[in-house]
Amino acid sequence: MGNTQQAQGVHDSFQLMTDKTREINLARSLNYRQYCRHVEGKQEDSCLTEIPANLLSTLSLTERMNISFNMIPELPSTLPLCCPHLVYLDISHNQLQNLPDDIGHILHLETLLVKYNQLRRLPYSLFHLTRLLKLDLSHNSLKTISSEVIHLESLEKLNVSKNRLTALPSSLGGVKTLKVLLASENRFCEPLQKICEYGSDELLAHLRKNFNLSGQCQMSGSAGGNMFPRVRGNHLHSSVPNPQSAQVQYIQAQTHTANTSSRIKSPLLPPRGASDLEAFMLRDRILGLLFGAAIGDAMGLATCCMTSDECRFHYGGENITYDEILQDELRVRWKQGDWTSNFDMMVVEHPEFLKNPHIAATSIMTKSNIHVYAVEHNSLGNENGDDDDENPSECSEDSVPYFHDVEEVEANTARICKTTHGRPVCVAASVLVTNLVAQMLQGRSDLTCHKSFMMSLFMEGGDSNSNGCVAGALLGCRLGYSRLPPDWLKGLRKPETDWLNVKINHFLDMIGLP
Repeated sequence: MGNTQQAQGVHDSFQLMTDKTREINLARSLNYRQYCRHVEGKQEDSCLTEIPANLLSTLSLTERMNISFNMIPELPSTLPLCCPHLVYLDISHNQLQNLPDDIGHILHLETLLVKYNQLRRLPYSLFHLTRLLKLDLSHNSLKTISSEVIHLESLEKLNVSKNRLTALPSSLGGVKTLKVLLASENRFCEPLQKICEYGSDELLAHLRKNFNLSGQCQMSGSAGGNMFPRVRGNHLHSSVPNPQSAQVQYIQAQTHTANTSSRIKSPLLPPRGASDLEAFMLRDRILGLLFGAAIGDAMGLATCCMTSDECRFHYGGENITYDEILQDELRVRWKQGDWTSNFDMMVVEHPEFLKNPHIAATSIMTKSNIHVYAVEHNSLGNENGDDDDENPSECSEDSVPYFHDVEEVEANTARICKTTHGRPVCVAASVLVTNLVAQMLQGRSDLTCHKSFMMSLFMEGGDSNSNGCVAGALLGCRLGYSRLPPDWLKGLRKPETDWLNVKINHFLDMIGLP
């Protein structure tokens, strides 16, 4: 009954949207615990076991359909006839054993995602999809792939990892458009098994060489500016003719602070001449530093723990949006647009941390000499494990209050870094980062960097959210908040952003910036 009611509810909610958006989303949104239960095959009342028949009759103009994370054992044979204009179809994380024999009749299909099902064979008509660009068949039970795959003449990305394949057809080397091929964790014999470990490029080169030997053919940034929601605390008062000039008020306050022996009222206000930047430009760079780190962490999560080949398969490489981030065992732990512990300072679960954080951090360091990924020890979410990787992101803001005094910056950085990351190399890396930040806030550095660098960094995978947090802080400080990519900035999760805005507004008051 629950399944029927949900199906009817889904139909009602999307019926009026279909003609306007031409998109149907029947996917379930899961938290980490629900994801684990789903992977274990435990069905919940909210799972669909079929596509509602009354909904199928309304889908003739639909171009995108997502029915992932349900318990559908088979697709209706009429799907190709009901949805002839489909361009994108995601049927991942279901219980499909077969695809419709006539799936090749969806002539406009460009993306087909069928990972985490129970496929044992592929219908012949699948290879008639001459416009197909991306095909994900990973985490199934396929034993063979037909040589007819050569007819997928537009295919750019193919993932057949984690199946039961014993060989790959040499005709794959004849797909001239293929750029990324993932085929790890199958049952290949040598040398194919070893070649798969070297990555997509090596595998494609091997297949194309064999294909040729057989005598066949070869194969975001933005213009404009982001507006920070500045909420002023105590205003500086000015006796000059133009009291609305924040720059004049800022200089006056700096002068007053420098000529007094007491800094109680504004203890963090930098002295006059601390920066060559005007007040608004200095504020813009500080905001860019903080939000750049948050964005780098949140966006870096998209490719964290992936190989570069997996990054290329799952993402386009030119831009990633938060709603495009893959949902798997690692990433499902965070809500869309959330950052991880790299930006949100973690709390070390050690009995001595509150009393003597340096000793606690050193103790943890001696127990763990190797940094392991979050998939194994949950270090990214800091749920059960402590993290002492070489990541200076927690210290990138330490250079802000006393950016004009390099010795103070270095001392603060070392002291704070040792509370969570006690290795000497971590301290050295953090000091380097904060020195760069201090120079940029002083307005006396000539560092250059580009937004495209962030995407290149993300597409390398690995510890991408840690790397992104640091690189995002530096890039944001150089460009300023106003020039951060608006879609990445606005896509950050609102509760966390609202909390951060309050903290930053208070900090700007403390250092006297407008």
